[in-house]
Amino acid sequence: MKNEDLERIYKSFIDDQRPFEFFKGVAEYLDYIFGVPSLRVIFTKQLEKRNAEYEQGQKLEKLAITEIRNAKHKIEKIFKKRKVDTKTLKRFETHSPLDDYNFGIMQEWEDYNSGKLKVIRGGHFRCNRLSDDINDLVGDMASNLYSLGYKKDLKEFLVSDEEYKKYYRRIAPPNTISRTSNPHGNFIFSQTLPARWEIEHLIETERYTEPWGAFEKLYQFWRAHKNIRENNINASLEEMKKVKDSQYLIEIDKVDVRFMQIDFQNLLGDQSSWYKYSISTWKPNHLKVDQIKSATKTVHNILMCVSEEVVISGEKLIKGSIKMDFDSQNGVIRCGEIKPYSFHRGLKGNKPLLQLFRKLWDERRHILKGRERKKGESFPLEALASQINVESVTVPDKLKSISRMLKTRKFPARIERKNGALLIVEE
Repeated sequence: MKNEDLERIYKSFIDDQRPFEFFKGVAEYLDYIFGVPSLRVIFTKQLEKRNAEYEQGQKLEKLAITEIRNAKHKIEKIFKKRKVDTKTLKRFETHSPLDDYNFGIMQEWEDYNSGKLKVIRGGHFRCNRLSDDINDLVGDMASNLYSLGYKKDLKEFLVSDEEYKKYYRRIAPPNTISRTSNPHGNFIFSQTLPARWEIEHLIETERYTEPWGAFEKLYQFWRAHKNIRENNINASLEEMKKVKDSQYLIEIDKVDVRFMQIDFQNLLGDQSSWYKYSISTWKPNHLKVDQIKSATKTVHNILMCVSEEVVISGEKLIKGSIKMDFDSQNGVIRCGEIKPYSFHRGLKGNKPLLQLFRKLWDERRHILKGRERKKGESFPLEALASQINVESVTVPDKLKSISRMLKTRKFPARIERKNGALLIVEE
């Protein structure tokens, strides 16, 4: 594999300050990758890893929908038994899905299940699922019966405040307050729904901590760029997947690709003045230069750090040594098959440790196969404290915390404490 050619193409655009030329370079870079079988295998393996996780979530979604539909079927029987006019049902937790949608709960259920109403997925709507919407609809159906005094008919679905709180804590979006109880009935209709939420939360976390997130971003861009280049911007997902090397696209990509196309079209809008744009003046909605650049750097590092000789046997990839890499923007340390470490773990993450590691990484000493590739510079603790805006007495503990993490995760790095602090990466 000629890594020199990949490196040459990469360097030709990565620091270009003109969005049009930068994106043109990224597209040519990806064209080259997919034209070299050994590079293509590395790239598509990451997409396969992503798709396998989404497939698991899709299986849980189908099971949750089945459970909720079964619950709705039982509630319909109660409506008939109690002779409840379903046209008069009130809304408790749900809202009309559209401003001009004037139909009731039962019709909304039919419209979702027939496909007249569609759930938007992708972009900012990654966790939107049909099971979430119909779960709330069935909840409102049950709440109407509960408010009419038919509590005993619903005992199969009613749970205690504690069980209800634990359940909805598992399916609450990050950084939101989950439901603790419901005055119109603590109902649970699907035991699978929390597991589906948890796998999707995991996927959203891994998008920023696992390498496949960077490969996904570039793959979506490549597809959007090809659609514009081939005048195929209105292609459906099924149509796009028929194009060579596009079989890895999944439903979640559709909205992201469309948004990227819109931004790129806006950049191309005035052919006579596109050259006036610079990265500092162009303000896209979705196709952000810094995000694409960060993803490109991550992908390039992984491709380049695979050993010079990559042996391909069918679909089997034999990889050589992988170098340690730090994605400063997203706060993620990666190194080959070692599980990536993110400083953004948890709801708040650890900003002081991230800032400290950034300083250490920028001035690290790098030793490769016994030869010093980068000399590095030791930081006085007082200087470190001043630069990350913490008290100097707290710096030693923070350095110990980082050292412990590096050792526990088995990253090829350590912190030397002589005349300050120096990060040493030895591979």
